[in-house]
Amino acid sequence: MIRLRKVSLLNDIRKNRAPLYYWSLGAGLITTVSFITFGYFY
Repeated sequence: MIRLRKVSLLNDIRKNRAPLYYWSLGAGLITTVSFITFGYFY
């Protein structure tokens, strides 16, 4: 039971980490694009 609980906890961490990783990747992309846009206009 304890081992099963540890595995499910690991799976939850993986499930929660994946969207966070994609969100941070998207945020970095948006920041880069905005910097390029500001550099182009000003």
